[in-house]
Amino acid sequence: MRWMERLAYNPGLIAGYFKYRRFLEKEHAGLPDWWKYQINTNELLGIDAKNPMYFNLEQTLNPLYGLTGVDFTDPRRRVDWLSSTMEDLNKFGPSIWTPYQLALAALYHGRGQEEAASRWAGRLWTGTRAIRDVTALLGFKEGMGIEIDPLVNYFGGGLGPYERGRVGRQFNAMLKEGNYSEAE
Repeated sequence: MRWMERLAYNPGLIAGYFKYRRFLEKEHAGLPDWWKYQINTNELLGIDAKNPMYFNLEQTLNPLYGLTGVDFTDPRRRVDWLSSTMEDLNKFGPSIWTPYQLALAALYHGRGQEEAASRWAGRLWTGTRAIRDVTALLGFKEGMGIEIDPLVNYFGGGLGPYERGRVGRQFNAMLKEGNYSEAE
């Protein structure tokens, strides 16, 4: 309730906020809008790792981030007017009711639009990703882990839509290393 009052008495807060945003924009200029305002843990901790982790500090600390932050838009799930409208409605505060999202996933699955269906379905419970990752580290299914999420298994064939790109990059890396031929 007192945000406007605080900003009026402390204009340096707003100036500092915009300096922070501009710095991240310049630092991550080549990244998509969604990633521009993320903090790279390699930059933060001085670690040189192949796979940096990003997190959004502003989203963690700013209670008004829902109003000021960049909205996530996935063009591969915006296949027609209905999906575009549903995704736009998700940006007006609370997200749409999960059964509506699942109904949309089922609709696209029935139409043969598997990519859009898997992106609308998502995961039933986020904890299933952790279970899959832990079982992968333990070596189950040759390091692939056990996927127990029914939505990922049904709509994505056992692989989440946002994980497919990583699989392709890993195949490319294995090919460049020379361990496998293109045919393999």
